[in-house]
Amino acid sequence: MNNDESTLSLGRKFLRSEISALEKVCDGLDESFSSLVQTILNCDGTVVLSGVGKSYFIAQKISSSMASTGTRSITLHPVDALHGDMGRVRSGDVVIVLSNSGASSEVVEFVRAVQNLDVTCVAITCRSESAVASLCDTVIDLGPLDEACPMGVAPSTTTTAMLAVGDALTLTLVECRGFTIDSFARNHPGGSLGKRLRTVESAMRTLEFTAVVKPDQTLLETLALIAEKRGGAAFVVNETGHLVGIFTDGDLKRRLMNDPSQLDCSIHGVMKADAKSTLPTDSLEVALDKMRSHHINCLAVLDTEGVLLGHLDIQDVA
Repeated sequence: MNNDESTLSLGRKFLRSEISALEKVCDGLDESFSSLVQTILNCDGTVVLSGVGKSYFIAQKISSSMASTGTRSITLHPVDALHGDMGRVRSGDVVIVLSNSGASSEVVEFVRAVQNLDVTCVAITCRSESAVASLCDTVIDLGPLDEACPMGVAPSTTTTAMLAVGDALTLTLVECRGFTIDSFARNHPGGSLGKRLRTVESAMRTLEFTAVVKPDQTLLETLALIAEKRGGAAFVVNETGHLVGIFTDGDLKRRLMNDPSQLDCSIHGVMKADAKSTLPTDSLEVALDKMRSHHINCLAVLDTEGVLLGHLDIQDVA
């Protein structure tokens, strides 16, 4: 076996080990999971995620996912809590601690400390009989899991299982709350994801900045208007403002290459009647997909009656 084949084989072995563990965790999920979901849905406070070592990083990811999908959540390191940050935990909160062994002294002391508060304490652990589990109101028991690590010690399978259960919890809450794509978009205003989730209305150019012509206007007049509005197309509308066609820069170039004398003809004779369009309430992701699939750079934005409201230019959203 060459080196590439050997490393590929090892990679697959470790992945299969973790997949097998997740199937075991999935089969073992019981009513404690349902109880935790209901507890969080009824919670007026915050879901506080905690753990030490690699478990703390998993707690951060779960908390971040919850916060972005409608469940108020923070992370709190047990050492920080024990040295002044316990004030972040308030009455009515749900505290979830992640611990493979359930025996980490920092986690045990943290759980003991929060017992003095009016909170619900939950353990996600591989040891249901551990000290941490015995102190908590609810236990999500992952069961004994062998680490995928060749030495059997580096957190791998256990952290994967914790993350997967955390995702399952987060997404179950999404379903139960009826969390919508609009709500998700409000929590993701930045970056490419936030841009895709915005509505067309938030990025479209209004009629003021759109080249709009009547069917009897000339090609030369249309060209002048496209240049004035600094767009890539002109939108042809009838007397009531309904879209009847589109004429693009590309159409112009092809026309003039074939016959430069066409500048005086009416736009109605050279426009495309099947102009692609979108609604202002559509997401930019939907609009961009339409542009890419049709290989176009502009989309007419219409109301539900087909009246032109403006247009969307690829330069503004790509």
